[in-house]
Amino acid sequence: WAVVKEDLLPSGPRGSFDAGAIPSVGVLQTAKDEYVMWYTAAEKYLRFGEVNQGIMHLGVARSRDGINWNKLDRPALLAREGGADPYEACLARPAVLALDGAYHMWFGVYDMAPGSQPKKSSTGASPSPAGTNRAGAGSYRIEYAHSTDGVTWTRFPDQPVIPLTPGGFDSTSQTYVSVVDMGEQLWLFYTGDGLGNTGVGLATLDKDQL
Repeated sequence: WAVVKEDLLPSGPRGSFDAGAIPSVGVLQTAKDEYVMWYTAAEKYLRFGEVNQGIMHLGVARSRDGINWNKLDRPALLAREGGADPYEACLARPAVLALDGAYHMWFGVYDMAPGSQPKKSSTGASPSPAGTNRAGAGSYRIEYAHSTDGVTWTRFPDQPVIPLTPGGFDSTSQTYVSVVDMGEQLWLFYTGDGLGNTGVGLATLDKDQL
């Protein structure tokens, strides 16, 4: 591999929805001279007890050549944060397919432990604090969203794509999705508990059920 350009997509200015970091991306070539990128957008960190938890959304960028990118001002999807119960902190790792004139997105959703709320003093916290620890008491699930243009999305919240498996490798968490078009079916690969500490799973869906 030869590095062509760094940094393709820098983090946004302080106060923006992607001010903290851009930790993961997914790209589709949607036309001969058109590329679309969906990315995880870390806004800030909030303090939950003794843990700094990142607040992450999903952003969109466009390019004519795959090298020079323009980010859209508004996010594709925002984490609901305190508008959900439990507290919804992250939307992450989007996987997008274009099928039959529409866009389909699968992504991870991270909920804090039930009852968790950020400390009031953490509002507007630094986007990248020193000594950050991950919140270990919450869990990821996989959700789905639909769009006709790849920019404006209809989300189906609180409707996980696949159920957790009691006593299985994904008994508490599922995330880090990759979706492959296999012809008559879609294959969805995902990690289990502990962000993949327990392994990788596969789920399939007939396209006519999408």
